[in-house]
Amino acid sequence: MFQNKRIRLGLLSTSHLANDFLYNIYIAILPLLHIWYGLSYTQMSTIVLFHGLVGGFLQPLLATFSDRREKPWFIPLGFFLLGAGMFIIYLSDQFILLLVAVLLASFGSAAFHPDANRCVHRLPGKNRGSIQSVFQIGGNSGMALAPVSLWFLTQTGTDGTIWLGMIAILFSLFFLFFTMKTETGHAPLKKKGAQGGKPPIHPGIVALVAVVASRSIANTGILTFLPLYYIATYGLSTDEVWVFTFLLLSGGALGTIAGGPLGDRFGMRHVTQYSLVLSTPLALLLPWISGVAAMICLFLLGLVMMSTFSVSVVYAQELMPERAGLASSLVIGLTGGIAGIVQLMLGVAADSYGLFPILCAIVLMPAVGAILCFFLPKTERLTVELDHVVK
Repeated sequence: MFQNKRIRLGLLSTSHLANDFLYNIYIAILPLLHIWYGLSYTQMSTIVLFHGLVGGFLQPLLATFSDRREKPWFIPLGFFLLGAGMFIIYLSDQFILLLVAVLLASFGSAAFHPDANRCVHRLPGKNRGSIQSVFQIGGNSGMALAPVSLWFLTQTGTDGTIWLGMIAILFSLFFLFFTMKTETGHAPLKKKGAQGGKPPIHPGIVALVAVVASRSIANTGILTFLPLYYIATYGLSTDEVWVFTFLLLSGGALGTIAGGPLGDRFGMRHVTQYSLVLSTPLALLLPWISGVAAMICLFLLGLVMMSTFSVSVVYAQELMPERAGLASSLVIGLTGGIAGIVQLMLGVAADSYGLFPILCAIVLMPAVGAILCFFLPKTERLTVELDHVVK
């Protein structure tokens, strides 16, 4: 049953939805945690920092273990840790234990992604971009659904965290069964000419990480600071600015679906470069426009800029086909952690210099990424060696 390609891709995409939903709950329900635990703003900022950094920077480390394993045991482990975090929220009202819950959830999400991406990478088929797009749209949908948990927990109180924890445990048990029943049919590939040991990290991955980090800084910075800028500058209310964020994320979801097939047809490097080139004028307009014009611009920016989300993962795996888990974690986890650190620095700078100069710096990042694209290496489409891996 689990050997059918479409079934396996569907299960992996669903697991991505569930993982990103459960992981992002911890940020989505911060207003409730503020009430339940009496958290200060400093404590809430600490939660956000740990949530992003641990979940991001642990991924490459865990990927080094994931790539050595034939079966994806980290997927059920990740869901188990996500569930454990929810149960801790229910059982305790102390900040230190809440921080432990966030750390467990971040560790669980970091464990999930390299194994899941490696499984997707090994699915048979040459349309790697399209396959990766299906997987990534699951994660994007999970992130979009996470705020629903805020409404759910306002209705149920802390008891609702038990139900959310049970969802995670059920996914953990199912994917434990899935892992035991799935036959991979091959071991991790050794690079030609290598006498055992780990294949080297492709030097071109550094340029790709820099490009993706530029895109991530632009995306997270716009999501965080643009609504605040519109409130301060144009007098919009909090009930109005959510539309701008929603349109950027909605465009990003559509872009994720379209980006993979475009990468299959025109090449991952070309799609990455053209995406950032087209994103540059759209981003540069944002500090100077508002209203309907800003809404249209944000939707188009999300559509174009985030079309490379799945493309960048496949590009990294083409550079490092023998270490697919590590490759994906570098362009997803590491860049997310870098963006989190930069966002914290921008927040400190905004307190000193105001929102406008910070926003101007943020909207320059797609242009920086477009320039960095000139340093990206060329890759062949799937080689015979890679075809051997996925068969």
